Amino acid sequence: MADAQENEERALYTRLEGDHVIAKHIRNIDYRSTDRRELGKSKFNSDYKGLVLDPLLEDYISNRYARMLDAVNELNDVRDLNVRILQLIEKELNTNS
Repeated sequence: MADAQENEERALYTRLEGDHVIAKHIRNIDYRSTDRRELGKSKFNSDYKGLVLDPLLEDYISNRYARMLDAVNELNDVRDLNVRILQLIEKELNTNS
């Protein structure tokens, strides 16, 4: 359970880490106005091309990928252990029957 919470906290931290890179180029109101039409479009343009060309975005994506891959690998290890435990339980149940 602690590992799951640690992974969740790591994922949240990683997402928040990139907010400043995205906010530098993309207006918050632009994507919020999709759900909240009353907000309307911003009079200031978002710079999607600038975001894609920003080396900090590449760093953010690489970091996020590495952290998520670590989490997936840890979860795969837990899954493998769970499968092994279930096999041992099944073996013991069959032996005692």
